[in-house]
Amino acid sequence: MHKTAIANISVPMRQIKELAASQVSQTHTVDYCGNVIYENGSLSKVLTEEGYATLDGTIPTFYYYLRDHQGNNRMVVRLNGTSWNTEQMNHYYPFGGVFEVNTETSGKQSYKYNGKELDRMHGLDWYDYGARMMDATLGRWHVVDPLAEKYYSTSPYVYCGNNPVRYIDPTGMLYTGYTVDKDGYIQKVNNEGGDKYDVLYNKDNYSSAKIKDYDTSGNKTGIQISKGILNEQAGESRNMSTKAMKGPYVDSEGHKTGKSYANHSYEVQDDKESLNLMNFLDKNTNVEWANTLMKNAQGVSINLLSTSHNGTTVEAGSYQTAKYTLNGIQIIRADHIHPTPGAIKPSDEDGDRGNAANILKHSPNAIFRILNQGKYYPYNP
Repeated sequence: MHKTAIANISVPMRQIKELAASQVSQTHTVDYCGNVIYENGSLSKVLTEEGYATLDGTIPTFYYYLRDHQGNNRMVVRLNGTSWNTEQMNHYYPFGGVFEVNTETSGKQSYKYNGKELDRMHGLDWYDYGARMMDATLGRWHVVDPLAEKYYSTSPYVYCGNNPVRYIDPTGMLYTGYTVDKDGYIQKVNNEGGDKYDVLYNKDNYSSAKIKDYDTSGNKTGIQISKGILNEQAGESRNMSTKAMKGPYVDSEGHKTGKSYANHSYEVQDDKESLNLMNFLDKNTNVEWANTLMKNAQGVSINLLSTSHNGTTVEAGSYQTAKYTLNGIQIIRADHIHPTPGAIKPSDEDGDRGNAANILKHSPNAIFRILNQGKYYPYNP
């Protein structure tokens, strides 16, 4: 509820004083009933996934948003007979400040930056993100993040890690959702899943409109995964792995080439979940990934997913699994992705076959498979 006071009211310093009825010139109320919005007791609009509808009696008029990659509502259009009318056009500063393209239409609907409602009453100009309000002029929140205790290195008032070009924050809470790019690099972007699970999205297809487009299968824009696979405190801006290895490339004579590699590995406790994650990575990256299923003498199993962000090999993959096998853990299955369509055969003794032969020396019952375009192809050394 917003109240507009009459002119020339005096309020003593350091006091907050409730307006008397005689001091109010105008009252504006907004009630939210799910996706139905009432203003001053009358139906104003019905929100939809693609825009909103208004009613003139029983006749609806549908308005549609045209959004950019961040989910910002850039245009509002409606169908008028056989042609489309532009009802509103919005441009934004990085933190959501609005360019006033047309002051006559800018107030027609208030859902703008990130698709969030902009409260402009009395010049407030705050965006409502649910958990808290954001001031686009300052690029800051006015209250602390509800998850602030998990991110000691980040100000609890900062919006999107101070990088609104790269990140969005759909809920007003710090990000623990992630995106993966074509090279297998992973970054934090949102809080989808909260404390219950994480979501890994295809970076190229990620937007606020796609935040809910995920399940556990690996066949959508995002995949739901268990907490703990990705570690948000790992300390690297482009990977959430605590099991990182880096080193120089060497030539056939053992001389350093001047180039280096980085291997990032992730533990997955459930084998089925690891297979779904490999399915997602096969569809959404252009690099090799290895998925090694291992089991100890007590029958406890674990999967290790690894990549070195290379399209033809997983550098240092054997070094990562050696940390387990040197302690007596057996390799049960060794899968890896060949990202090139049709590349279903293993490489020679210096690659896939040679690596498989080495694994059989300590894990004689291990099986080997290549994942290519959604299908597994078994092979022998």
